[in-house]
Amino acid sequence: MTYGSRTSSKRYKTDIAQLDPKIADAALKIETVTYRSLCCGDDEKRTYVGVIAEQAADVAPHLIQWGYAPEDYGDPDENNERWPKKVAVKKADGFAYDRSRVYLQVLAKMQARLLAAQEVRLAALEAKAGI
Repeated sequence: MTYGSRTSSKRYKTDIAQLDPKIADAALKIETVTYRSLCCGDDEKRTYVGVIAEQAADVAPHLIQWGYAPEDYGDPDENNERWPKKVAVKKADGFAYDRSRVYLQVLAKMQARLLAAQEVRLAALEAKAGI
């Protein structure tokens, strides 16, 4: 059984391409915050850590879970189901923390390549200086 975008096997994917390092680099602009939650069931005195989905959406829309706000839904129909109003627009609703690790993997590889290049350059400079 598959679960939408949570699968990793190649057999569930098409148009596979490497993640553009510029996109991963832009993800570094996502601000991390501490906050107190307004969600029912969360401890109102506890401090949480995370990101603001609306801000992250501008930088990394791939990591956003989009949804409708409660006020975007109409009255219940004959089956007691509520559907989004025709004028409703999906908004940034959540952040896929589990998916953000993919960006970090790309960034770590970029840093490793940069460090290796700097080590080569330093060795050449030290050899030239006789160190």
